[in-house]
Amino acid sequence: MRRIHLAALWLCACGGNAPSVEVAPSRPVTVEVSVTDQKKMADPCALPAISEDPASIDAACRQAIAGFGAVRDELVASASGIRALEQMNRLDALIDRTMGFTGLMANVHPVREVRDAHEKCERDIMEFVTALSLDVAVFRALEAVPADGLDALAVRSLDRHLRDYRRSGVDRDDATRARIAQIREELVRVSQDFEREIREDVRFIEVKKEELTGLPADFIDGHPAQENGLIRLTTDYPDFFPVQNYAANEAVRARLYGEFLRRGWPANDARLKTILSLRSEMASLLGYPTWADYAAEKEMAKDAATIDAFISQIAAIARPRMAADLKDVLAMKKKDDRTVKAVHVWDRFFYVNRIREERFGVNAEEVRAYFSFEKVLEGVLAVNQELFGVTFRPVETPVWHDSVRAFDVVDRNGQLGRFFLDMHPREGKYKHMAMFHVASGVAGVQLPMGALICNFPQPEEGRPALMEHDDVVTLFHEFGHLMHHILGGQSPWLNLSGISCESEFVETPSQLLEEWAWDPQILARFSAHPESGAPIPADLVMKMRAAEEAGKGLHVMRQLYFAAMSLQFHTTPPDQLDLLAQAKTLQKNYSPWPYEPDTYEYAGFGHLMGYGSEYYTYMWSLKLAKDIFTRFAAEGLMNRGTAADYRRQIIDAGGTVDAARMVEQFLGRPSNFDAFRDYLEK
Repeated sequence: MRRIHLAALWLCACGGNAPSVEVAPSRPVTVEVSVTDQKKMADPCALPAISEDPASIDAACRQAIAGFGAVRDELVASASGIRALEQMNRLDALIDRTMGFTGLMANVHPVREVRDAHEKCERDIMEFVTALSLDVAVFRALEAVPADGLDALAVRSLDRHLRDYRRSGVDRDDATRARIAQIREELVRVSQDFEREIREDVRFIEVKKEELTGLPADFIDGHPAQENGLIRLTTDYPDFFPVQNYAANEAVRARLYGEFLRRGWPANDARLKTILSLRSEMASLLGYPTWADYAAEKEMAKDAATIDAFISQIAAIARPRMAADLKDVLAMKKKDDRTVKAVHVWDRFFYVNRIREERFGVNAEEVRAYFSFEKVLEGVLAVNQELFGVTFRPVETPVWHDSVRAFDVVDRNGQLGRFFLDMHPREGKYKHMAMFHVASGVAGVQLPMGALICNFPQPEEGRPALMEHDDVVTLFHEFGHLMHHILGGQSPWLNLSGISCESEFVETPSQLLEEWAWDPQILARFSAHPESGAPIPADLVMKMRAAEEAGKGLHVMRQLYFAAMSLQFHTTPPDQLDLLAQAKTLQKNYSPWPYEPDTYEYAGFGHLMGYGSEYYTYMWSLKLAKDIFTRFAAEGLMNRGTAADYRRQIIDAGGTVDAARMVEQFLGRPSNFDAFRDYLEK
């Protein structure tokens, strides 16, 4: 998953309305940004001062916003021609870097008051961004920029700006623009509340030690009993997933999963209704039938009907596979209890693992023993360096927590950017796995920065943290986002930088890189048995790959359930939307698992904030990733020529080329559905 900060949802809007162009050098842009100009800074990737004083955070935020205003005024007062576009780029860069930092701190800083102060700063910046997006004077200045004499990238950047201004409602009457501004400000506030509720609503159950049968010894050792003699298990990932994978006691799995599905409820129920209503109203004010149609217009899909048809197309292929998988899971569960008549969501990991073990000889706990966190991280870093022709250099720099590590990304051309690794859970921290966009790259102005915010098991003295193979896959996935953001972040124009591409393509580089987590030779580089030190055997990896097919229908249909929820919540008129009733209907139509009483999964579905109606993009991106991978599969995963072409034609391109054109350049043909269909039907 990638998480783009709120301002970037406007600043870095992307789409397919601009003409398709080749990657080409642009005329140098002279931009005066004293605090971010990398030529003037000892450390071009230094974060702003990380303060623990809310008052100083507020003062710094107000000062930054005043700086934004000064650049805006200069643009309107004196900029003309190409200079207006350059000034807009300068303003984008200032907002981007400030908002990226404050959005990160709001999700990761260990002090609650600091997170709250940065959330307030986010709201204040978004108030400025909203006003800027509806600023007629700025729009007129950009509209007056003549395209004649601009190179292809400058034209593309200008077209993006004009498109996004029109989509923001800048050409509407005063009353409409005022209402749109109110809606956007309210959306920022309520969205923050929704995400904070998920982040801070850590639920738990308490169990006796004898109820942990099946769980690995290192997990049990790491969970000593409390004063009351019971062991606490939380809904945070390092507890949740091992319990679901290994706990033989169904009641324990069910109790913890139930708490997981109640995160964010009841508070987020009302918040989500408010968000959906506001989005619907804004789409209507802008002339679109639904929010989903508004969001899709600038993407590859173009409208909600195309998204719905795509979901239906995949469901038609995957639904029979899901039905067969459910029969297998039920048959396996009946081996434990012949009287059972149904399977539940808390059976999805446990019994699929049992199937993989009995049918394919894959024991998840045996596999887990080969993957200690530190070795996996070291290996993933090494693979990415070799694949993309870069070096990751550890750097000492101020960070927000003593567990965070920083690395500069360099190649033969010099420093390309920086990333931060915040890899383990703690109280108040973001609960999922994501690449946070900290700053977009702008050539000659600021280097791109990203942060992997994850929740992997924490190593302790004398006890390594063992990872599920799914965790290894996830780490490769997030590095795919990171490399796309940093290597693609070398454009002279911020709105073409990094992951500023169509939403359907954003998850493609990350899902493509997951394939490296399934290659025996790649895994042999960093896996090690705790006793012998031997790497994971190639035949075991091949069994794992074959076993991965077990439960595929369950996985795909569950993803389509979320995609359908994401879409239909945004196409149903808000006054006709009963969240729970519709979620139950969608679960019946798409999900492999029955609705469980007193659960409210949508209240903890954080993707509804950043992705909105576009969760379908995971599957669309996967379709593209499977197609791109056909060339790597034929030529070799670490083939230098193939990797160099991939970096140059796709990753480095960022948002400078339409996604379909990038894929066509790399494959030597237009993308097709064949590889994805093979994956679904395998």
